[in-house]
Amino acid sequence: MSAFWHRCHFMSICFRLLDLSFNRIKKIENINHLHKLKKLFLVNNKITEIEDISQLTELTMLELGANRIRVSKTELSGFDLL
Repeated sequence: MSAFWHRCHFMSICFRLLDLSFNRIKKIENINHLHKLKKLFLVNNKITEIEDISQLTELTMLELGANRIRVSKTELSGFDLL
């Protein structure tokens, strides 16, 4: 997954919606450059860890259903729009 993000870095800055649902993704990382991202759908993957989301301040929807992760409200405290 890291290689994908690295290759499309110049395009991804403008993404508003990203849906990576129904894949076999285990870890979300290197997405901190998606500054304009508003909706992130990661449903039905194998995610156990998410890194680098603190800079996604425009995020209004984060869908993590059917994964292997739990996120507490304190971890999302900087996301006023969620």
